[in-house]
Formats: sequence, C-alpha cells, structure tokens
Amino acid sequence: MSQIFKKLTPINDADIDQSHIDAVDFSIEDPDVLNVAISGNYGSGKSSFIETYKKKYNKKNKTFLHISLAHFTSEDEIEDKQQIKQNTNKGENDNVLEGKIVNQLLHQIDADKIPLTIFKSKQHPKTSQIFGWSFIVSIFLLAISVLWNFKNLTKTVGEISPDFLWFSQVKLIIIIVLIIDSLILIYELLRLQLYRKLFKVISFKGTNVSGEIEILQDSEASYFDQYLDDVLYLFDNCQHNIIVFEDIDRFETNLIFSKLKEINTLVNSKRKARGEGNKLLFMYLVKDDMFISKERTKFFDFIIPIIPTITSSNSREKFSEILADLGCEKDFKGSFLQKISIYIDDLRLVTNICNEYVLYKNNLTGEEVKNKLKLSNEKLFAMVVYKNIFPKDFSELQGNSGFIYKLFQEKDNFKKGQLHDINEQISEIKQKILNAESEVLNNELELYSSILKIPTNRPFLKVNNKFEYQFNSRLDFIAELLKEDAEIESYKNYSSVGNGYYSNKETKETIFKIPDSERDNFESRLENIKNKGSIELLKNEINALQKKKQEIQRQKLANLITRDNIDNIASEEEFKYIKNNSQFSMITFLIRNSFIDETYPDYITYFYPNSMNREDKEFIMAVQGEDNRLPWDYHLTNITEIYNNRIDSEDFNRDEILNYDLFEYVISEGNEERLIPYFIENRLKFLISFFGKSSLDRQKTVVSYILNYNPDLVESLLSSKDFLHTGGFAMTQCMLFNDFLLLSRKLSPLQKKQLSQFVSDSWNFIWYEFKQTGEVDDYIDLILNLEHLNVKINKFNFGSEYGDLNDKVYNNNLYQLNAINITKLLLYLDSSLNENDIKYRNFTIINSDNKFSYLLDYVNENLEDYLKIIVEQSDGVIRDDVKYIYAILNHANVSDEIKVEYLTCVSDNILELSKINNILIGDKAIELNKAIFNTKNILDYFIEHEEWNEILINFVNSKEKLKFDNNAFKELSNENQEKFFEKTVKCNAIENKHYRVVLSSLGWFYNSLPEDLDDDKIYILIESGTISKEFEVTVLSDLRDNYPESVIKYILKYLDGYIENIDDCYNEDEILEILGQKIPFEKAQVLVDSFNATISVKDKNYSSELIAYILKNKFDDEDLPMILKEYQAFDKIAQDVIIQKGTENIKAILDKFYSVEKNLLLSLMQDRNINLEDRRLLYSRNIPHNNVEKLFEDLHFLNLFEEYNQVIQEVREHNNPKILALEYNKHILDFLQDKGFFKSFRVDSHNDNYYRIYSFRNS
Repeated sequence: MSQIFKKLTPINDADIDQSHIDAVDFSIEDPDVLNVAISGNYGSGKSSFIETYKKKYNKKNKTFLHISLAHFTSEDEIEDKQQIKQNTNKGENDNVLEGKIVNQLLHQIDADKIPLTIFKSKQHPKTSQIFGWSFIVSIFLLAISVLWNFKNLTKTVGEISPDFLWFSQVKLIIIIVLIIDSLILIYELLRLQLYRKLFKVISFKGTNVSGEIEILQDSEASYFDQYLDDVLYLFDNCQHNIIVFEDIDRFETNLIFSKLKEINTLVNSKRKARGEGNKLLFMYLVKDDMFISKERTKFFDFIIPIIPTITSSNSREKFSEILADLGCEKDFKGSFLQKISIYIDDLRLVTNICNEYVLYKNNLTGEEVKNKLKLSNEKLFAMVVYKNIFPKDFSELQGNSGFIYKLFQEKDNFKKGQLHDINEQISEIKQKILNAESEVLNNELELYSSILKIPTNRPFLKVNNKFEYQFNSRLDFIAELLKEDAEIESYKNYSSVGNGYYSNKETKETIFKIPDSERDNFESRLENIKNKGSIELLKNEINALQKKKQEIQRQKLANLITRDNIDNIASEEEFKYIKNNSQFSMITFLIRNSFIDETYPDYITYFYPNSMNREDKEFIMAVQGEDNRLPWDYHLTNITEIYNNRIDSEDFNRDEILNYDLFEYVISEGNEERLIPYFIENRLKFLISFFGKSSLDRQKTVVSYILNYNPDLVESLLSSKDFLHTGGFAMTQCMLFNDFLLLSRKLSPLQKKQLSQFVSDSWNFIWYEFKQTGEVDDYIDLILNLEHLNVKINKFNFGSEYGDLNDKVYNNNLYQLNAINITKLLLYLDSSLNENDIKYRNFTIINSDNKFSYLLDYVNENLEDYLKIIVEQSDGVIRDDVKYIYAILNHANVSDEIKVEYLTCVSDNILELSKINNILIGDKAIELNKAIFNTKNILDYFIEHEEWNEILINFVNSKEKLKFDNNAFKELSNENQEKFFEKTVKCNAIENKHYRVVLSSLGWFYNSLPEDLDDDKIYILIESGTISKEFEVTVLSDLRDNYPESVIKYILKYLDGYIENIDDCYNEDEILEILGQKIPFEKAQVLVDSFNATISVKDKNYSSELIAYILKNKFDDEDLPMILKEYQAFDKIAQDVIIQKGTENIKAILDKFYSVEKNLLLSLMQDRNINLEDRRLLYSRNIPHNNVEKLFEDLHFLNLFEEYNQVIQEVREHNNPKILALEYNKHILDFLQDKGFFKSFRVDSHNDNYYRIYSFRNS
C-alpha cells in the first residue's frame, strides 16, 4: 500500500461560518467597497478561506485573479535586515514589488485582450500565422522580382511560346498583387508600432548634425508612476472581477498599498465614466499587524478577520489529526505531542513536519529497510521538528557544527564543574575525619577541662551551691559549669567559703577564658571532637558523594545541562541567529527532555554496518544515551570491538552497560577499573541474574568479587525481595558453603548476624540449592557454619532427608520456636501424638515426658515467645491441664500482656482466684469469664478489691442464675462480712435478680437508709426486710424525703403497722394511693374513716364496695356530675348509692343542669321522694328516648299522659290546643315538634301563661 502524504497548498473544503460567507458577499456586491482586507496571522487559513469560497459559495460566478508575492527571509535575520535596509535606501524595493505585480498580471491575461499594452510576454506564434506571413512576403518579393525582370521574362516566354499575348494583363495583375501585398505589410508595421512600440529610437545623421529621439527614456519615478497608463490599461482589461494579492505584507512596506488603492480608484472611475456597472475589487491577504489601528481602517473599505485554524493551544489536535490520516496515530503515547505542539502555531508547518516525519520514519525504520535500527518515534519526530524550525542549524549539525553540536561537545565541561564541586566536598570531609581521628581528647568536657582557668587569688569555685569535691568526677563538675543556668561563684579562701563572705559571681567566659590567639585552634579542636563521634556519618557522606559522582559520570546531557548553560552558548556571536529566534526556548525543551540526545546521529543518517552488526550498534546506542534499555541477555557479536574501541571506562557507570556477554568478557579481562562498577547495590539484581546463568566456577568468581570489592553488598543481597525467583539462594549457598574463611574474614558481626537471619528464613531454598550443587564433603562445613552463626531455622521439618542433622538442630536449638517447627519436632520425637492435642494441649504435652526435656528447657528459656506461638496457633482454644495454666499465669518471667493473651484462650469457668497470685490476671480471669461462677470467687475477688468494681459487676450480671452460698460468706471475717454487706446494699449496678438473691440469702438488717440508690433497689431492700423488720415511722419519714417512689411499697409491706400509726404518719396523698392498691376492704374502710376530708372516686381504680363506702361516707360533691353521667359504669352496689345521692341532690342537679344517665333518670323519675315537678323537669331535660311511644309510656309516671294525649288528638283534628307555658312542657313540645306531630308552638298571644300549638293546616 502506497504512503499517504498531505499537501501544503491551500485547501478548498475548509469549514467556513455563514457570517464569513455573508461578509465576502457583501464586499463583492457593495459598489463602494473596492479594497478588502482578509486579515489573519501567517498560517491562519486566509488562502484556504478564499479557495473554499471560490469553489463552494461563489454563487454569482465572480472571477478571481491571484497575484502571489512570496518573500522569505533567511535564518540570519540581522544580515537579511541589513539587505532590506540597503534596498530601501536605493528606492528599489517598491519598484521591484511593482514590477512583480505587473509581471504576474501580464502573464495571467490573454494577450489578445490587451493589444495596446507596452508590456509584452513571449508567446508561441501560431503555425497558420507563420505560413500566412511567409506566403505574403514571398508573393511580395516574387512580384518585385518579376516586375524588375519583366522584359527579360517576356522575351524568354515569347521565345518559348510565340502565341502567348497576355503579357500586359499579367503585368497588371502582378502590379495589383504587389500593391495589395504592400498595403498589408504597411498596415501590420503600423499596428506593431502602435501596439508594440517597434521603433523606440529615431536617429538622424548628417554631415554636420547628428542626434536621436528616445520614445521611452530612463526615469527615477516608480514603476507604476512611469507606466501608469499601461498599468491602468492592464488592470482595466484583466478580464476578472476580483484581484487577490497574497503575501504582499511579507515585504514589510506600506507604500505599495497606497499605490494599489490609487490604481483601483482610477480603474473603477474610468469604468464608471464609461457607464460600466462591474467594479474591480482588490482583496489583500495580510497579517493583522500590518498597519496600526487607524491606518488599517482608513485604507481598507472592509476588513474580514480570519480566526486561526491552529494556534499553539490546539496544534496538538491538528498533529493528532494529520498523523492519524498518515497512519501514524499510534506512534506516540502520553503527553509528548501536547508538550512539543506549544511551540508550533502554523498549519503548513504542522503539515510539513508530519510529512517529513513519515519520510524519515519509512527511510530509517521501515519494514523494507535493511540494517534498520530501533529508533524512538518521539526522538525522530523531535528531530524533524527541530529541522523545520531551525533548518540552518540542522544543516550544520549534519556537518558536525552548529549550535546543537556545540552543546554536546560541551558535555564533558558540564560534568567537570559538578565533579570538581563534589571532589572539594569529599576532600573537606576527609580532612574532617583525619583531624577527628588525630584528636587525642574524646569529648567536649575534656577540652573545656584543659582550658579551665581558676580566677587569680580565688582558687575555690562553687557551681549551683556545690564544690568540685561534691561531684562524682571532674568531668561532672565541668558539665555543671557549662550549663546555661549555672550559677558560678569564686572564693578567696576556706574561711570566706564557710561564712559566705567575699564571693564573686563568675561566668563561663571568665573561667573558660580563651586568648584570641588560641581561639581558632580551640574552635577547630571543638569541631574535631564533635566530628569524632560522627566519623561513620562522615564516611557515609563520602560514600553518598562517591555515588553521586558515579551518577554524574553516567548522566546524559539532558541531566547535566541547565538553562543558563544553553543561554551562555547561544550568546556567542556565531549562534546569534539561534538566540534571536522566537522559538529558541524549544531547543531547551528538546535537550532537557532527552528528545535530542547523544544518539542524534542515528536520527539524521542511514546506518551502514561495517565492523559491527545492527545488534551491536543498538547496544552502543543504548549505552550512549538511548532510553530504550536493552535486556541483559541481549546478544553481542563483536564484543572485542565494543570493549576496546566503542565504549569508555566511564560508560561502565551507566546502567545501560549491563549485559551478560559483556560482563563475561570484562571478568575474563580482569580490568579492575571496569569490574568495580558492577559490584554496587543498584546492580545487585543483575549480579544475581548473571549468577543463576553461570557455571559453578564463574559463580565462585562472582562471590569472591562481591566479598573483595564490596562486602557491604551482602547486606543488600540478604534483604533483597527478589531472591526467590532470581537465584539469590544459590548465590548465598555458594557464599556460605564454599569459602567460609573468606566469608568470616570479610563480613562484619552485623553482616554475619544478617546472614544468620537470612539462612533461618530461607533454609529450605538454601538446602535445595545445596542438594543440587553441594558435594558430600561440604556437609560437615554446613553443620559447622550453622553452629558458628547460631542459626535459628525458621522452617525445619525434621524429615528423614536431613538424617543426623535433625538431632544436631534439635540438641543445639538451631531451630526457631514457631508452630510449624514445634509440631514437626513433637511428631519427630513421638509419632503417636495427635495433632489436635499438639495444637490445643501443647504445654501439657511438653511437660508430660522426659523425651521432650530439650524442648521444655528451650521453651522455658523463651517462654514468652512460646506462649505467643501457641496462642496464635490455637484458634482461641487452649485445653491445657489446669495446673499448667496456673503455672503459666503465676510465672514471674512472663509479662502480664502475654498471660492475658494466653488466658483469653483457656476454657471458661475453670479457675479459682485463690490460686492466682497476680491481681491483674485475677481481674482478667473474672473479666474474661475464666473464673468459676461461685460465691467463693465472688467473695475472694471482692475482698481483694474491697468493692464491687465494674469487672465483678459484669461477671455477676453476665450469669443467668446466682446461687449464693451463705456458708462461704460466714467463713469471712466479721469485718469483711460487714464490708461485703454494706457495699452490696449500696451497689446500684448489680442486676436486681442477683441483688435480691444475695441480700435475701444474707438476711442482714441495714440500720440506716442508703443514699443514692435506684428505686428498684429500695423495693428489693423493702421486700427482703433489709431496711426494716417492721413498720417504723422514722423509716417512712426517710423514704418520704429520699425515695418518695418507694413509700407506697413500704406502707403496703407493713400496712397493719401503718394503720396502727396512722395518726403519727397521716398523709392524704399516700392514703388515696394505698386505697387504689389491692388491699383488704376492712383495712380500706379504716383508712377511709381516718381520712379527714371527702374522697373523690373519679378516675380511681377502687373496688365497688370501696366506692360505695366512700360515696356514703366521704362523698365529694364534685363527683356528682360524673356519677350521674357514668352511672351505668358502676356496679349494682355503687348504683344504689348513686340513686340515693341523686335524690339527695335533686335541687343541685336541676340548678346546675347536670346530665343524667338514662337508667339513672328512669329510676329517679319514679322516685316518689322527689317532688313531681322536679321529676318532670329532670326528665324533660334528659329525655332518654328517640321514640314517641316510649315517651308517652314515661309520661304515665309523670302524670302527663292524659294531657299530652289530648293535645295530640286536637292537633290531629287540626285544632290549635294550648298548654301551660312551663319549662318541662317546652322541652317535651320541642321533642314532639322535631318528630313532626305539629307545625310549631309559641307563647299564646292572648295569655302568656300558655303555649299555643299549631297544626299543619291551621297556623
């Protein structure tokens, strides 16, 4: 499939907004708009805008003529500007531009359309014209020749043909032809003179006069001014509606615009004068900043701005779009395009970069390219960008010169500066170490002691009220003197010391006075002493600086160079063309991000193999700067060439140098300078990997190099997490078992300890490697090494494959105490053991037989660690015998924390607190429910803590049922019994059921009412008789004051005593509440009788008998409405009393209009003890029926039946009877009227003592 590319010419299918189309249409149609600017920056799409309009939107078919005036500057802007300035001074620049315009215009107009112009272009003549003019000229010459020799021809013809007589006619015809031919020639010559100016100079020469006339003379006037008529003629006859001027602004001159506007005005004026309606429109494709604001709006009649299709902010999207069209959309990952695109804002440049990238990529890395290299797409693209932005420097780079080349040549100088600084730091630190090691004093106190100066004639010093003899040593005395808050005094003699007189205040400066001449030496020694304790830290600083030097040696230019470095080199005279480029910062970006690096030659030239093949070349590229690091097993062919000629010693500090083939060659060469860089910490993985692929002899060589060149590497080797899969175990095995003397000689105690730990953790892998590669004789060395290093093997399965090694490991405790090892060992020592017993009864088993004695001793030496192990493996369940549990819980060498963890796992309810001698563990036994739930443990715990604490309370409350052993309680001392009883009584937190059991079992009496108890606890104390054996007024009084909610409970408990003492403790509220309790009626009668006031039965839950008794004896008048209304809710015994109360209170009932329940009403209505009128009125107010028949039945009892029966009869006969105007009659008449017996009634108008009743027919 052929490669696709993108053209750089304007496109004719751009996306154009309708507003832009309307703007162009407006500029074309408006007769006053003659000069239009299409404005926008370079590359904004002005040309594409015009081309797209012409193709898609030119509805009026206007014709366009393009004049392109491209002008490009060289990269050396200074020289180019000088040339422009010189041209401008000579006045040639505008003339050249005008000539270019005329020239392009001339060659785009048909010559036949402009015959009068003096500007001619060369054209191919037509064949017909050539033959025609040849024929005319030939006839002309032939006619002259014939006429010139006519006589001779006549004579000759007459001799040949005597009969021919037409000579005079022939001569006439020839003369006519000659005249016609001459006229044609004269006409054509005159036309050429008029149209083409065939003759420009006419010369006259004579004897005494000589001169010439020039038709067109030289002039310094501008080209347009000199040939204005011809220029106007050309523009007027251009045969197009619109002339588009492109790139005219690149000449950076504004004068040409004025002249073009003048020409446009003249041309359109001439057309108007001729009456032509078609205008000539000039369109200028110019950049926005060509004019200042006022000038651009004054010159142009209309301006159409073009919004750029691409800027630095969106060029990334354009790159992606074009690259996708070219099939390269997957070449770049991450933000590469985003970063590099900010330097590019020209669509043509973007397109060309993509085109060139495709060409370079296909030529350097295409599938059909022989010996192609693996190049980075990002770096290749960056090189193409650099080539397009800085073409001159790119060209020089190919010739090993230029700015980029200079940067890479300065790489070593950049390194030297940094290395020099580091070397100076190392030298300073080494000098500090040397000075510190040569200092004889060990600390600051010794130094200050050597300069302590006793004040003259005042030999006795006292600091903070202590003399020197009172300190443990002189150095302690010096230390006290040096404290910031030290109060120092000096004395002349002992007598002054004794009486405190004549003391002088001293300071550190007066007693540690240092002469100026010795101050520098003192400060130096003080620093040396401080450094003496930091020698290891200083050495670490040197190692860190040495590593930093190695890092710098292998760093690429990108990591070394700074912005200042780039600016300094760019400031050199030869690189000013780079410095002045507006996109100069892009070079900094490309270099510092390694998009242009040491491998740049591979991105600008083909690779031709000679002494190296392609694989070797790619390896050299990777070493010298290519980011694509090759695998360690990358095969090299000509290693000798690479080693001797292609890489330097400093290249061995780069990680890219790591290669198995090359390392093998370096080992064989034995070059120490090149060997040492391999044995550093960050190359450990490589060494391990190489080790695993090497022969046994080569493995031993690598191990010996590690121990000789960098023994500290063992520490990193042992801590590496990648050993398991990379051969680290084999390397360690080789290190351990092949040369122990070398190992012990080179390794420090700390490293040996680390090696021991590593062997412990990785024993199975090391043993496997040993079995694969070890020899039989090495078995003895293995045992010696394990014993010497005191190895504690993490996982040792005590299997048969170890043979005698099992007993060696067991007898010397070379195994680590852990669940697996203990289990394997116990099964090894006694195969009959059950694994569940080992898991849950481990300590019991170890103590059960002498064959486990070594293990038991080992366990007792490490009991805490052992307990952690069995707790962890137990799954929270331990079933050791109780005696061993007590042994662990009481062991002095086991921390409480571990004991608690162990205790958590043992069974519940198995421990006696009396057998645990640790208070904390006893607490935990109770808290964790491991103690037996019995009275003895409760009492033991209480006596230990002398209170019901939260732990004991939770322990008791967590149990469903408590059986309190009173005998165990009686075994306590009297003091403890009293304390337990008192604390129990006062404990609110004990659950009520257990609280009741304990106090009921004790049967003790509390002689005072406890404070701050919950009411439910007071209830229990009352029930159990703890606070009172019988009723006591004082107790009741205390309850009333402190626990009012418990008063009723106490009274009910001792009701008889309360009744007997009612006069001493009378309280109406209490009596009323007691009456509501279920107490015997007889006792209730006594309480009612003792009550000094009436008693309401409203809303009371009293018995019927009691209600009746209260109504009879303590009736509350306020209850009357209630009992009348709720009569039916009472029992018969109470109803009888209520009827009695109704009869007794009939006046009050009527006066207060009380409602009366139906059944009670009927009873009262028939009660003859009530006045008839009162009964009638009571009934009428509370008519209990909704039925007239029932009403008339009741009227019998009220002696009203006859009277109302008569009234009804008269109404039916349509009469209007009357009846006494009484209240009860009104209520009855209202009822009957509602039932529809008559129409209405009212007070009789003739006698107001009567009501007149009106039937439906007569009103």
